[in-house]
Order: sequence, then structure tokens, then C-alpha cells
Amino acid sequence: MTNNYTELETTLQSKILEFNLNVGHIKPLLNPLNQKLVNPPKQHNLPVLFKSSIIIESFLEAKKAFKQSKRPLFVFLKRNTKAASQFLIDQKYSVCCEWIAGMLTNFIQIQKNLVEYNILFEKDNSGQKLLVAERQRLKTLEKVFVNFHLTELPDLIIFSDAVFSRKCALLETITLNIPTIAICDSNANPKNILYPIFANDDSVLGTEFLLKTLIEEESQE
Repeated sequence: MTNNYTELETTLQSKILEFNLNVGHIKPLLNPLNQKLVNPPKQHNLPVLFKSSIIIESFLEAKKAFKQSKRPLFVFLKRNTKAASQFLIDQKYSVCCEWIAGMLTNFIQIQKNLVEYNILFEKDNSGQKLLVAERQRLKTLEKVFVNFHLTELPDLIIFSDAVFSRKCALLETITLNIPTIAICDSNANPKNILYPIFANDDSVLGTEFLLKTLIEEESQE
């Protein structure tokens, strides 16, 4: 392990408690696949705790995968974590907060919709008057494409959580064999996530920290 990762491990270790990254759900909600990753409480009404080593190891594997990506797409489907997407938007990453069926599997149509959105946006932004139908269409498209810039299929999908409100999102990545990273809480099923980051997905600050650290360039020796 390199010195860079040793420093990163130290940072992760210090932030685990600060952001409650190790705090999972109560024991009855524990996904059986995560049984060996946590320290279960003695009482059923208390949360399980992820082992710090598991959080760190899973994060480092995800970071290696992200480093190889050329066209990542960040997906925020959980309402309380969408606030954590702003720093990614500021750095011009493609971000999706509204998943529509065919987002990946019907990418040709998605690209047509993106072109339509850009045309309507430019028309509106230039001061030209939009028709009522155009205005309505712009609002609909904006929910999906306002921060979506990809002109090719993404080569990596990063989900802010792995309890999918839109199950088709994960199914489409499986269909197209696109690798995935996701923050997996103790109640999540990590089976179809290639690079799960085992941590508390309910912490907005924790999610923001993990994703910021994921995209950070490593310091040069």
C-alpha cells in the first residue's frame, strides 16, 4: 500500500466517527449478506456498527475503480442526499437526480432528449419567447438533464445509496454490464454492486465526504 493510501486511510479513520459512517440500521433490518461486515448490538433496537476496516477497504477499492473511469455518472435518487451533489455539479461532473426508464438502455433517445433540452434552454436563455408547450417541455426535461453532459454511455455509475427507489436504474447497469459504485448501508443488498462502499447512507455530510474523497486526486510524492 502506498504512502498516499496510508494518509488516506488515516483521514478515513478520523471521519468515520465524526460523520457516523459506521452507524447502520437496527439489527432486524440487517441484510444477511452484510452479517460479517458489522458488529451487532446486544439489543435489537440499537443500530449495528460497520467495522472500520470494512469501510476503509471497500472505499479504497471503489477509489481505484473511479480513477480508471473516463465517463462517470453520479446518481442521486435519495432525496436527503441530493444536497451532496452540488460540489460535483460545480466541478462539471454529470449528475442525475431523476432517473427515467431507458436512461442507459435507450441511450439514443436520451441523447435526442438532451439535444432538445439544450435547444430549448438556449432559446429561453437568449430571451426568446417560448410557447406554452415548449415551456412545459423544458421544465420536464430540466429535471433529468440540467446537469447531464454525457454524449456517450457512462463507463461507471456512482449511486449515492444502494436502496433503489428506481430499481430499473440498477437493472439497466446490469443489462449493459456497466460497473457500479454505491454507498451500501447495512440494510442494502450489495450483491449486484461491483464496488460497494459499506457505510451509513443517511448521513448527508458523510455522503458528501465520501464522494469528495472519491474524486480527489491523490497528492504527489
